[in-house]
Amino acid sequence: MAEKLLERLGQKHAARKSQLNLVLGNYFDYDFGQNTFDVALSVQTLHHFSYGKKIGLYKRINSALKPDGFYIEADYIAPTQEFEDLHFTENKRIRAEQGIKVGFYHYDTPCTVENQIGMLKKAGFNKVVKIRQHHNCAILKASK
Repeated sequence: MAEKLLERLGQKHAARKSQLNLVLGNYFDYDFGQNTFDVALSVQTLHHFSYGKKIGLYKRINSALKPDGFYIEADYIAPTQEFEDLHFTENKRIRAEQGIKVGFYHYDTPCTVENQIGMLKKAGFNKVVKIRQHHNCAILKASK
């Protein structure tokens, strides 16, 4: 399915295809390079991962962006710290109960906007702003 979506996106913007770098892969394994991209975008994919995984990825994204580049993240957010803590604890409990020690397990662990901003800054982004929030979703923009 993702392959077809990227193919359609390439067809839709065929005149600018040489300017696009459409990537299908695991963003934790993919080599983004250094100073490669003007913009990076993530939509509703990172609310499953730990702080450590996110910060590591954010560092790699930051390095891959050109000096004036920026990163946009649109994702689910936790309304409170208690909500975030509850879901991280429950994820840990379920993984232990099922014997899952490594790898991806599909369980939502959204973070608060404040914690997301903190992780992006810890990863080296100089400016992080909340562009919009609607209920349990937010859009953040992180600049170098």
